[in-house]
Parts: sequence; C-alpha cells; structure tokens
Amino acid sequence: MSAYAASKAAVVSLSQSMMAEWRKQNIRVITLTPSTIASDMSIQGGLTDGNPDKVLQPEDFAEWVRDILKMNRRALIANGSIFSTNP
Repeated sequence: MSAYAASKAAVVSLSQSMMAEWRKQNIRVITLTPSTIASDMSIQGGLTDGNPDKVLQPEDFAEWVRDILKMNRRALIANGSIFSTNP
C-alpha cells in the first residue's frame, strides 16, 4: 500500500505542477482520483463485488469526466476525487 500511496502522491504533485505551468497556454491538466470502479480487473482482483447499487460503475466515471469537460473555459478543476457512497 505504501508504494501505491507514494506513486499516487507523486502523480498528483507532478500534475499540479504541470497545471500551474501550462494553464497560461490554455492547456489543462486535471488529476482525477476515483475510488474503486467496478471493472473486470477490480472484480477479478477481489477489490469489489461490482454491486451497481453500492460501487462506482464505469458510466459514473465517464459522466463525471463529461461534466468536467463541459464546464466553462474560464473555470479550471485542478483535481477531483469521486467515491462510492457506501461500498
């Protein structure tokens, strides 16, 4: 778990630095950190049972990304997290 946490923190930090450097050129860098999403990999790996009443589904993540992309260009989300309500 420590290697995962350290690598995730590094990616978030790098992304925030890139966002700060590139936003003046209208290049957006957004870090999205979802909790477990019901995918073949997460179900087969035993991370989730994939219960659609309790666990994030791929379409939930896709809808979130779509909504972020639809925001007015004057607003920038630098990072965001999405979690299952009650896994």
